[in-house]
Amino acid sequence: INSYGGGQDTGMSSTDSCNVTLGEGVYIQNNTATNGAGLAYSVYKSDPADGYTYNLNIAGAIIKENSATNGGAIAIMNKYPWTGSTGYKVNLKFSDGRIYDNIASNHGGGAYITGGSVDITGGYIYDNCSSKNGGGLYVYGGNITMTSGEVYSNEAGGSGGAIFVESETINVIVNIEGGLIYNNTAEVNGGAVGGNLLGTSTCHIIVGIEDCKCENQSLHQEGVCPEIYGNSAEISGGAFYCQSIGNTESTDINDHILIVDLYCSNIHDNTAVKYSGSNSLHEENGYFTIYAGEIDDGFLVDGGVFRDLRPKKVTQVVRFWCNYDGGPAECYEEELTVG
Repeated sequence: INSYGGGQDTGMSSTDSCNVTLGEGVYIQNNTATNGAGLAYSVYKSDPADGYTYNLNIAGAIIKENSATNGGAIAIMNKYPWTGSTGYKVNLKFSDGRIYDNIASNHGGGAYITGGSVDITGGYIYDNCSSKNGGGLYVYGGNITMTSGEVYSNEAGGSGGAIFVESETINVIVNIEGGLIYNNTAEVNGGAVGGNLLGTSTCHIIVGIEDCKCENQSLHQEGVCPEIYGNSAEISGGAFYCQSIGNTESTDINDHILIVDLYCSNIHDNTAVKYSGSNSLHEENGYFTIYAGEIDDGFLVDGGVFRDLRPKKVTQVVRFWCNYDGGPAECYEEELTVG
C-alpha cells in the first residue's frame, strides 16, 4: 500500500516540461494507495516557466480494479495551481483506453485532479465508484473539456455521478462539446455532473458547441452534439446540479459567478427522485441560458436568472372534417401550424 501511486508515482519539481504517455498494451490494476492507486502524477514547483506543461496522456491504456482514498485509478495533484499566460500547467489528456472498476473511499472513483485540467477526446470511463463526490471524475480548481468518448455507469455516494467540479479561488470552465454521459448515479445531487463554488471563483458550464445557437442549427445533431441521458440523482438535478454562494437576480451576466449555457445537445430521460422538477437541471444562484437543443423539461432555478432562447417549436397538424348539409358528405383537410 503506497501513499501515492500504487502502480506508478511520478513527481515533478523542475521547470522542465514533462509528458508521460500510457498507450495500448499498458495494464495497471489491483493496486491500493491513499491517492491515485493506479497512477499518481504530482507537480510541486510553485512558478514553472511560462510555456512549460506537465501532461499525463492516456492513449490506449487500461486502468482497472484499483482502490484509493482519492482517485481510485488516477490522482493528479498540482500543489501550486499556477496557470500562467498559456493556461493550466498540469493536464490529464484522455484520448483512448479504459478506466473502470476503480474505487475511491473519498472523491474521484476514476480520477482525482487538483489544480489541473482534463481533456477527454475519446476512450471510456465506466463502473467506477466514489463514497463522496465524482464517481467518474473529481476536479478541484481546474477545467474540463470533453469532445468525444463515453462516461457511463459510475456511482457517487455524494454528488456528480459522472463528473464533479469544485473550486474556491480559481476560475474554472466545464466544456462538454461532444461524447456520451449516461446511466450514472449520485446519492445526493447531479446524476451526471455536479458543481460547487465555495468562494469567489467563477464557473462557466458549457454544453454543446457555441456555434449551434444559430437558429438553423437549433436541434441536436446526431454524432456531433453531446448526449446526456439515463442519469439519476436521489435528491436533485437528474442530469446537472450546480450551485454558488453568490445570490443575485441581476440580469447582467457580469454580476454572476456561475454561468450555464446549453447549446446543441440532447438531454433526456434523466431522473431526480426527490425533486422531480429538476430532472434535467437544478441551478442555485447562477445565470442559466438555453440557446438550442432537444432537452427534456425539468429545470429548477433557485435564485439567479433563467432564459430559454430556443426558437419556438413548430408542429404541423392535419385537421380533417366533413360537411354533410343534408346531401352527400363533402370532406376536407387542412394543414395547420401549431407553435
